[in-house]
Amino acid sequence: MALSVKHISSTTLLVPRHCEEAVYYTHPTYNVKYCLHNCKRALMCHYMEIPSEYLSECYQASPYGTLSQIYQNGTGVPPNSYVLFVTYIQDNLCAGNLFAYATSCQNDPLTDRPVMGYLNMCPDMFSKRVVNPSEWINIIKHEVGHALGVSSYHYALMRDERGYPRTERDPQTNLPRHRDTNNNYLASTNTIQKIQRNWMSAVTNVPRMVNSLVTPSVLSAARKHFNCKTLDGVDLENEGSSASAGSHFEARIYGDELMVAELQKKSLITPILLAYMNDTGWYNVNFRVAEKWEYGKNLGCTFATRSCYEYMLTQKSRGQSYYPYCDRPSSVSCRSETSYGMCSIQKYAQALPIENQYFTNPRTFNDPQVGNYGGGANFMDYCPMLTIMDSFENLPVISDCRNGQNTVTMGKGMNVYMQSYGAQSICIEHSGHMTYHTYFMSHNLGESVSGSCHSYHCLGNNSISIDFAGQTVVCSNGEVVKQIDITRQSSRLTGTIKCPLVQLLCPTN
Repeated sequence: MALSVKHISSTTLLVPRHCEEAVYYTHPTYNVKYCLHNCKRALMCHYMEIPSEYLSECYQASPYGTLSQIYQNGTGVPPNSYVLFVTYIQDNLCAGNLFAYATSCQNDPLTDRPVMGYLNMCPDMFSKRVVNPSEWINIIKHEVGHALGVSSYHYALMRDERGYPRTERDPQTNLPRHRDTNNNYLASTNTIQKIQRNWMSAVTNVPRMVNSLVTPSVLSAARKHFNCKTLDGVDLENEGSSASAGSHFEARIYGDELMVAELQKKSLITPILLAYMNDTGWYNVNFRVAEKWEYGKNLGCTFATRSCYEYMLTQKSRGQSYYPYCDRPSSVSCRSETSYGMCSIQKYAQALPIENQYFTNPRTFNDPQVGNYGGGANFMDYCPMLTIMDSFENLPVISDCRNGQNTVTMGKGMNVYMQSYGAQSICIEHSGHMTYHTYFMSHNLGESVSGSCHSYHCLGNNSISIDFAGQTVVCSNGEVVKQIDITRQSSRLTGTIKCPLVQLLCPTN
């Protein structure tokens, strides 16, 4: 179990009934709240009527000054529970490419922990696009994250490790003291800070203000992941509507994290998300459920705080990889230790905003309208990204090296790169082009594909063996490149690969 309730109430939780006139009165003699006219019969959580078993008692004044109990207390919500209402309704919030939305509708009055919420799925979007089971699961987990407290609404309600509010409260209402221009509660600067980032594109260099999470566990997890000891905040999404901006981690920086606004083929529960849940003060967190997360790992402070363009320039000046970004349209290369991806760049009808223009050389696209080119996702700030693929060599192969089903699928085609997939597979980078030979011809595979999946085994002598269609290539510790010449039945593959770092894959060697 990832989460359990940290501060469990000694009694069941009852949702207060409302008065029709939206005002409670307190009786001076009986010290109970009552309605001057009528108690509301029903209370809604978005589209769903909250069952009466979860609602509190309600008294109503009579014309003679006496009180009548119109409704009795229900059995209540168990103190360590969460009630989630799920609907499937097309409404005006189901706009654009939105699959679903969710949030909480009731909080624990003592701790502010969300105890009741809703999740609505948008029928039109599901009917327009084929959604595989893993994407369904991603969507549902993401929305449950919002319902449990990942949203701008909840930041001002978070508690510290002792259970005290992180944000100053109004002593009269016990609610956060300050609101913004949209009437939303404002979180304290110990939770959210506005931070100025330098933003460089190919044609401009401007300051950019971002909202960043600065709670202790979140900062610690992010500093460790990016290997950036001076990281001053976990930036929140700055693009999209109010439902997206501020309520997600910045997609450009956090990639395939579950709580970014641009969900990937596989989105992950990361230490960042678990750290956030810990910093709410509402949950005991089992950090062992964090999934292996490679996006952005050890890429440093420039990656975590600057633009994709500046990061690419910095890495190029060092002669180093600038993954997860790219600059060769439709090229395929390793996007992590265990996956490859395609460089996603497209042409837009109009020039992108100058802060999102990352190309200046018309020869890159053989097109003078170079400012119209950018990555395919606005949540990624139009950065050109290596994106997960769902086909390879015209076969339905997901570009995840660990997906064993890919081996079966690739067996139905030529498998010219002699790939193998499974739990022990990694992405191997190519150095230059590969050549595929048959009895009748030799085919230069070109440089558009510079990464492929292969299983490996640690040999115990500071070397590893890499599998190419049942045959092995051995890389020793310290080798940078390796010539390969693999024969499989009537075909042959020749070329050069980059040897992976043996000490990282086989640390006990």
